[in-house]
Amino acid sequence: MTKIEMKNITDEITYIDEKLSILSSDNPIENQQRERLLCRLDFLEYKIDCFLLSKRRNHLRLVSS
Repeated sequence: MTKIEMKNITDEITYIDEKLSILSSDNPIENQQRERLLCRLDFLEYKIDCFLLSKRRNHLRLVSS
């Protein structure tokens, strides 16, 4: 993952956080939008976790060889 990709993910997470703080869970339409944003946030966190695991795995391979 490049620095640009990481910055884009960080920017998107910031945007999602701001939108989540504005949207109301009482309004059905806004609640639906909140659910979509939360799914997207989960996906972004998953991408970061995969990258970190990959980086650790690659680092361990280099140390052991």
